[in-house]
Amino acid sequence: MKKILLLVSLILAVGSSVYAAELKDISGYEFEKEILILQSLDIVGGDENGYFNPNENVKRSEAAKLIDEAFSYSGMSYEQTDTEFSDVSASHWASGYIKAAADRAFINGMGDGTFAPDVNITYAQAATIIIKALGYEPFAESFGGYPNGYVQYAQSFHLSDKIAANNDSVMTRGELAYMIANALEAPVTEFTADNRYLNIMQGRGTNYLCPLIKYHKAYFVNGKITGTYRSGAAVKRGYIELEIDYAKRLGNEYINLPKTIVCNTADGEAVYDLLYLKGDFILKQSGDDEYTIIMIIV
Repeated sequence: MKKILLLVSLILAVGSSVYAAELKDISGYEFEKEILILQSLDIVGGDENGYFNPNENVKRSEAAKLIDEAFSYSGMSYEQTDTEFSDVSASHWASGYIKAAADRAFINGMGDGTFAPDVNITYAQAATIIIKALGYEPFAESFGGYPNGYVQYAQSFHLSDKIAANNDSVMTRGELAYMIANALEAPVTEFTADNRYLNIMQGRGTNYLCPLIKYHKAYFVNGKITGTYRSGAAVKRGYIELEIDYAKRLGNEYINLPKTIVCNTADGEAVYDLLYLKGDFILKQSGDDEYTIIMIIV
C-alpha cells in the first residue's frame, strides 16, 4: 500500500508509522486509504478508544449520519429533534441526522411509518442513498429504480469495485467508507438556472463539481513539493511550494500543465520533512486562492 500522511493536526516525517489522530485498527486494512480520506475531512473518526472497527456492520442510523457528514455543507446542525418516524424519537442519538437525510430524500423509511434505525444496512440500500445524494435518482429510476437501477449507477461510478457483495449483503463500516470515499470524486448533478434540466457536472474547471469540492471545499491534485516559502532568512512556518501536475479543478481552474502554488500545512514545525514528496495531495480551501494540505499519498 502507498504511504499516507495525514496532516490534520500533525506534520509527519517521511518514514513515520504514526498518523495524526491515529486509528488503531486500520493499518494494512484493504480500505485504509479511503477511511483516512474520510477522517481527514472529519467525516469519520475512531471510538473513545481510538478504534474505527472496520469490520463491524453499519446500522441504518449510522448510515444516515455518514451520508449527512459526507454530503452536507460544513456547519450544518444535526441537533436531536422530532422526526416523522414512529421508532425515532427526539431523544434518539441520530434523530437529527435521520431527519436531515429523510428531508433531503437521501434515505427513506420502511414504508410503514418506521425507520428501523438499528437494522443493518444492505449493499443495495447503501448504493441507493449514495446515488440519491449525488443527484442521480431520476436516472436510476429510469433504469428500473430500486434496487437494480441504483446498483447499476453505483457500479458505473466504480463505487464498489473492490466489494464482493450482492444486493442483500450487509455492509461493514470499512466497505461503506470505501463507497463514500469513491463517491466524493464522482460528478454531481445540478439543475440549470431555469430548473428545467439536470446537468451532470463533469468536464474541467467550473464544469466539474464533485461532493469533495461542493461540500468540503477540498481538491485532489497530483504533484510534488518543490520548496519552502521563505521570508527573509527564515522559513515562513507551515508554507511550502507545491508544483501541481494535474487537477480536474482547483478553484475554478483546470490544471494539466505544471503550476506552482504556495499553500500551508496544518503544522509548520516539520516542513523540511515534506520537501520533494511526490504523489497525490488533498488541499482544503481556506480562503480565496488559499489552500491547506491535509493529506498526502506518496
